[in-house]
Amino acid sequence: MNLDNGSRLRVDFVVLATGYHVDLTRLTLLADASILPRIQTAGGYPVLDDTFQSTLPGMYFAGLTSTRDFGPMFGFVRGCTATARLIVDHLVA
Repeated sequence: MNLDNGSRLRVDFVVLATGYHVDLTRLTLLADASILPRIQTAGGYPVLDDTFQSTLPGMYFAGLTSTRDFGPMFGFVRGCTATARLIVDHLVA
């Protein structure tokens, strides 16, 4: 396997973390607190506005849960910087 920096790794296996499915109804923390009925979902994902806020004011979702509205990059650590900036800017405003 060749890396971006030009080095080469010899590996036996490469595991791709794909195929995860978001389903907010499986998060007992949200269900137990009667929060879930107040969050609009689409295909198991929360419906988010342009600041990552759900339909429950003050409830933001980042990472894998935001990929339906923002795309796959936001499911990875690399997308966290942009996500955090949007959420913080919205909270400060």
